[in-house]
Amino acid sequence: MTNKMNKIQRTSFYCFILFCVFFTYSCQRVANPNPKYLYPTYSENQPDVKVRIAKHIKQANIQIKGSFEIRTYFTEEIIGSGQGGLEGNISIQNKMFMICNKPMDLKRMRIISPNPITINGITYDYEIHLIQRKKGFDIINKIKLEHYLAGVLGSEMPITWPDEALKAQAVASRTYALFQMKIHENRDFHLENSTASQVFGGRNTNIRANRIIAETAGLIMVFNWKLFPAYFHSSSGGYCADASIVFKNYLPALHGRPDPDSPPKPWHAIVTNSDIIRAIKKTRPKSKLGRIKSLEIISRTPSGRVQEIAIVHTLGTEQYSGNAFRLAIGANKIKSSLYSITQTNQGYSFTGKGYGHGIGMSQWGCLVKAKKQIDYQQILRYYYPGIDFIKVYKTTTL
Repeated sequence: MTNKMNKIQRTSFYCFILFCVFFTYSCQRVANPNPKYLYPTYSENQPDVKVRIAKHIKQANIQIKGSFEIRTYFTEEIIGSGQGGLEGNISIQNKMFMICNKPMDLKRMRIISPNPITINGITYDYEIHLIQRKKGFDIINKIKLEHYLAGVLGSEMPITWPDEALKAQAVASRTYALFQMKIHENRDFHLENSTASQVFGGRNTNIRANRIIAETAGLIMVFNWKLFPAYFHSSSGGYCADASIVFKNYLPALHGRPDPDSPPKPWHAIVTNSDIIRAIKKTRPKSKLGRIKSLEIISRTPSGRVQEIAIVHTLGTEQYSGNAFRLAIGANKIKSSLYSITQTNQGYSFTGKGYGHGIGMSQWGCLVKAKKQIDYQQILRYYYPGIDFIKVYKTTTL
């Protein structure tokens, strides 16, 4: 009798625990608690973001008109300054930075100015970091997040597109940037200035871009009140891809779904055997290669994209995911993983549609929805199902 009672008590206890867990989760998702006390937290001021604008380079040109300071990286001690500007080359000689022919015996430094800083013909604001690497040096722009987004908006989407499309892009870009800032908070930089992150064109002077950023300032998307990587791409080709298949990472807000508003954007490319060999050597330098015999699509995703592809050669087989193969050959050539292959005398003929990895928001689909008078929050809810909107810092004026 005692054993039976103990068993009943244990069962009741476990059921109670499961109920508490379920109830807690349900309250978090349905009751919409005040998000500013959850992750991400609310702040009075917008954060700074660090964007790598040059990678492993040997030399760069710098131009500043007006006052500037050169400081040590960690202690921010002023080691050089001027009022009349700075113009010349940056390079490394004998493991020391040379700035306008003046040696600086430091591995890292900051260049700060209230005036625009021009690097290799592109103008940036606020602060430039120089960091030596094993091969050359990196240049990083530290900038206020909203100013960064103003420089992203017109680089990622035509600034002539409708307001609602631009606002959707602004919120997606802000969400993506804040996610990257969180996961790379201990790195020298948070984002690249290319499609490896999102394209950043430097200091923005476009009035419309500034207005769109100001009207959405501080607004981001969250899923279960947490940040997520709000990926976007040019065109889905009619069906958005699932992040869990392309990136092997389950993200509920980034699952595949039909995208009828995204135009097909058909493309065609010829890939030669030399292109394929070059791609394998670049990505798998230790592989022993023979003569290329064929390309074989092994599987496709539910969206129709190539999931696995095999390169068959006389010494074996190299297998790639569809996205990895696209990037290895070149994303400007193989514009998406939504394609068919025909062998020709020239090599392999690829016929496809869409542009990009296909995950998250389709920018061309966003345009069509905006032209249908769909507002930006509805557009974002379509491409990122289950999201909520929160403001993470006060509105700022650019």
